Amino acid sequence: PSYEYVILKIAFGLWRLITQC
Repeated sequence: PSYEYVILKIAFGLWRLITQC
């Protein structure tokens, strides 16, 4: 399914936002 890719993209985006600090 494509939902797995979506979750990975969201997780990566969140991680990048947290590490942006």
